Amino acid sequence: MKKLLLGISIALIALSCQSRTQNSESTPSNKHDCISKYAKERVSLNGLSYADADSMVTRFKKKPESSDSRTAIWFSKEWVDSVAAILQAEGADGFRIYFGKRLDGRNAVVVLSTIDDGPDPSAKETGRDHLDYFGHTSPFLVSTAARDTDEYSGALGATLYTKPDSSNECAFLGGGNYIRVTPATIAVKNFGIQKINTDNEWFPIGFIKYYRDELDNEPALFSADGIRIYFAFHTVETNPKHAGRHAFIIVTTRTINDPKTNKLVYRNDYYTCDASKKHGGDNGEQCPNNCNGVTLPN
Repeated sequence: MKKLLLGISIALIALSCQSRTQNSESTPSNKHDCISKYAKERVSLNGLSYADADSMVTRFKKKPESSDSRTAIWFSKEWVDSVAAILQAEGADGFRIYFGKRLDGRNAVVVLSTIDDGPDPSAKETGRDHLDYFGHTSPFLVSTAARDTDEYSGALGATLYTKPDSSNECAFLGGGNYIRVTPATIAVKNFGIQKINTDNEWFPIGFIKYYRDELDNEPALFSADGIRIYFAFHTVETNPKHAGRHAFIIVTTRTINDPKTNKLVYRNDYYTCDASKKHGGDNGEQCPNNCNGVTLPN
C-alpha cells in the first residue's frame, strides 16, 4: 500500500512538473524545481529569497515610476563567473532581469534563471518560452557575494552618464546582443524619473558566458572586476526594435585604484572591439512583448 501511495505521489509530482507557466499569475513551483530535486534554496541569481524577490517586483508593478533620474546596478566578476557556471550546470537557457523596487522605493533588479519551456510561435523574438526557476544547489547564491550594488546619479566611472571617448565606438554587449557606445549613451540619457513600461528582459545563456570570457581575457594590468547594468530607454535612433521601451544596457568594468593607497576609488566602464561580429541593438526579449514563463509577481 505504501509503495502504491508513493508511486501515485511521484506520478502527481511528475504531472505538475510538466505543466507550463504561461503568465505572471503562476505559482512559484514549476517543472525545473522538480528537475532540481536536490535544491536546498529557492533564491534569485542575485541572492534574494523567493519572498523578497516577489515583494520587490510587486512593489514595482504597483508603482512603476522610476525613483531616480539615473540608475545602474553593479555585479562583481565573482558573480559573473559563478552565475555562468551555475546556469551551465543546471541546463538553463538564460536569465531574466526584472525591474524592481526596494522597501525604500529605490530602483532595483531581480535576476532569475530560466529553462527552455518549448517552442512558441507567438514569441516573436526568440520563438521559444523561457520559464523562470528558483531551485538551486549552489551555496554561492545565498552568500553576500551574490548581492548587487546600487549606483545612482553620482556613480563614478559610469561613463554612459557622460560622453565616452568618441573614438571608441566599439560594441560591448555579447551573445548576439550588441550595441555601440553612442546609441547606448543616448538610451541611458533618455532614462529619467518616468513610468517604466517594460516589466523584464530575458537574455540567453551565451550572454553571461560572453561577459565571463571577456572579463577573464582582460589583461590583469587593467583589473577587470565586473559588470554594470544601466537602466535605459530606447527610441528609433537607439534601437528600432525596442523603440519606446525601457531596457537594460550592460557593460564591463575595471577597478581604478588610488596610486598612493592602492585602494578602490571607482569602477570604470570599458568597451571591447571585435570587427568580426555584427553590431545591432541590445536584443533581449522583453515582457510585455512576450511574458510566457514569467513568474513574478506571484
